[in-house]
Amino acid sequence: MASSSHKIGELAAPAQSKAHNILALPPEILQNFLCQATTPTFFQLILTCRTPFDLCKRSRAVLLHHLHEVPGLKLGLSDHSSISTEELFVTLRRRAAAHLYGVNFTADVFTAGSA
Repeated sequence: MASSSHKIGELAAPAQSKAHNILALPPEILQNFLCQATTPTFFQLILTCRTPFDLCKRSRAVLLHHLHEVPGLKLGLSDHSSISTEELFVTLRRRAAAHLYGVNFTADVFTAGSA
C-alpha cells in the first residue's frame, strides 16, 4: 500500500496553490493593458473591479486616451494640463454616459409583452 503524507480527512493541496492573477502585475503594465482595451471594455473593467478603478483614477494617460475615444465634441481636451486628474475621470464618465457609450453591454433587453 502506498504511503501518503496526508492525514485522514485532510484534503490534498493542488499542485499550484496560487492562481495567476492579472491584478498582481505592476501598475505600469496594468495601465498599458487599460489603454489597449476598447473604451466599452475599459468601462466594464473599472465598474467590476476596484483595482482598475483606483488605478485609472490616478492615470492621466489612460484617462486622456479613453477621452479621445468617446464619441462627441473634444472641446477642452487640448488644454488638459489645467484639469486635475480627478476632473478628467469625472469628465470621461460623464461623456460616456451622455453618449450612452458602451450601454449595449449593460442594458437589460426584453421583448415587449414578455415581462
